[in-house]
Amino acid sequence: MLKNKVAQSSLEFMILLGVALVVLIIFTIINITYLNISLREREITNAQDLAKLIKNELNLASRVESGYIRKVTLPVKLDKKNYGINIGSREVFVYFESGDTQGFSESLATNVVGFNSGIITSSNKVLTIRKCSDSSESVKVNALC
Repeated sequence: MLKNKVAQSSLEFMILLGVALVVLIIFTIINITYLNISLREREITNAQDLAKLIKNELNLASRVESGYIRKVTLPVKLDKKNYGINIGSREVFVYFESGDTQGFSESLATNVVGFNSGIITSSNKVLTIRKCSDSSESVKVNALC
């Protein structure tokens, strides 16, 4: 009779331990999922903030007098990832170079001219913005007047 109670107690303990382990595994999976979502949201926010920073600098340059020069130093990496910036005639586009197709764009209030390559990559993280006298409605980026 005593052997049956010991065996039953051991079996109940093993079942309780198994259920606790399953609950712990489910809890860990949920936490990892939310952590990945949170990290992705942080990447998105940082890329959007960088696009807004560049947009604000270019729009400011378009509103001031000619002869305005400003060098903007950009971060080397965003969230430990390489990124690129594409500046079109009226748009700033920030994207991650890791093959992620999603990018973040901001519309500009002015035309951008003189930006030869159109792309800033991890090797070139200084943006030079000039307002030239010959183009009162445009801003030149990384180009001489």
